[in-house]
Amino acid sequence: MGLNFDKKSILEETVDKAFGNLDLRLGIAPLWQPDVKPTLSPETVEQQNWLRILHHPCTGIITGGRGKGKSALGYRILEYLHWQVPVCVVGLPKAARQYLPDYIHMFATIEEVPPGYAVLVDEGYLGFHARRSMAEANVEISQIINLSRQRNQTIIVVTQEARQIDINIVSQTDILILKKPSMLQSKFERGPLRDFVDEANAAFLPIPKKDMKKYSYVIADEAEFKGLMENSLPSFWRPALSHIFSTGGMAITIPGKKKSKAQAIEKAKELKRQDLSLGQIAKVLGVTKPTVKNYLEGYPYKA
Repeated sequence: MGLNFDKKSILEETVDKAFGNLDLRLGIAPLWQPDVKPTLSPETVEQQNWLRILHHPCTGIITGGRGKGKSALGYRILEYLHWQVPVCVVGLPKAARQYLPDYIHMFATIEEVPPGYAVLVDEGYLGFHARRSMAEANVEISQIINLSRQRNQTIIVVTQEARQIDINIVSQTDILILKKPSMLQSKFERGPLRDFVDEANAAFLPIPKKDMKKYSYVIADEAEFKGLMENSLPSFWRPALSHIFSTGGMAITIPGKKKSKAQAIEKAKELKRQDLSLGQIAKVLGVTKPTVKNYLEGYPYKA
């Protein structure tokens, strides 16, 4: 569908009509506010919120200031999605394998990624450097997005500055995610992107500096949502992953491991202990409600 730069979303119009000049998007309003239950973990609430935005297959761009947590969020999104679909990163050197869980596959190039995957593409892979023109890089990103649509893939592109990416490419994306922009970033962004950066900066104003990395400003067209969302670090996070491309070494393909049925059953039971419904568990696992019921009741999977 892509982001619509010309008109307000239904969400925005509803907010404007109901609250006039009061802009709720500048507050931290989670998409999902469950009843307070002592068994419900913060991680589960966070995952449920993000899964309401991340509709596989989709395309997304993560941008923002240097060192604001863009790469970490990219890996966190893979962690959110890995129960639903196979996930991978492209272009990583062999040294990265030691930092990644088994379920994250590594592919040397985007062309090698099979259909149906969720794919993290870092600007390091795209080669944004002086020896390559931005026109060439933009052509490659456009090709990646077009290829992903044909292959039923979710593509998440991480880049430091959205202005480096052609506006036509941004308009093809379903989700734009801004980590805290730098003070000067809005001065150099273009057109609608500058508006989004200004909105993001305003939204981050009430956030204490020490908590900045915990939040992202999200524009999600299909979910009709615009506002701050909280994200924690991936459970496997190591700072080395944020600059893994600087270590050198050729990109390599190292397949990960598929999630087993036993792991899915255990995850379903864990979520049920937190009082999630069959539908909510099915959303996390990427299966049907009858399958979840079978997982929980043991039929036909009894030993």
